Amino acid sequence: MKRGMKYPDGSTSPGRCFMLKLYANFLRGSGLDQAATVTALRYMAANMKPPYPSDPPDQDPPLINLCPMNTQHAPGGAGKTTRSVSGSGISADVIQANDLDLQTIRPADVARAAYQARPLQADMIQERRYFARNYIEKNGPRSARRLANVYRQNGFTGANHETANQDLHALGFVSVSIRPRGGRPRRKV
Repeated sequence: MKRGMKYPDGSTSPGRCFMLKLYANFLRGSGLDQAATVTALRYMAANMKPPYPSDPPDQDPPLINLCPMNTQHAPGGAGKTTRSVSGSGISADVIQANDLDLQTIRPADVARAAYQARPLQADMIQERRYFARNYIEKNGPRSARRLANVYRQNGFTGANHETANQDLHALGFVSVSIRPRGGRPRRKV
């Protein structure tokens, strides 16, 4: 909205030009080239109320003038979150109502709630081991490396063969070792 107009939640709009500059700086800071940034700005400007530009050119500068030439001064994700949140009218209600997946520009209470809702490591280990027990009971014993591959295929991130081996031992299964191909077992001296 135009600068000074009120959003439905009562916050005041910092202005269309400010929001377009902020958006352009974040796009350029994330590595987007100038042409793609201007295209994204054009799309955003068309969806503003009223569409940008609608005022005389001295009040609504061309979109190309809002886009930084180089990324050296573009803040990327390091802008002032509080000003970005309040200036854009983003509130906890907006985020929850629209199911936006915002990671950086979000109110502090929403960030705190997301942090509190994340699963604990102990819960993730318990879920992974429950999965491993059921999988082994259905498909027979597996090596730690094969179990680690099964973990990856089923969305358990960060589980390597060492983690799988620890899970096998914790569940009381002995890891099935695979002898290297083409080699004989070593003779003990």
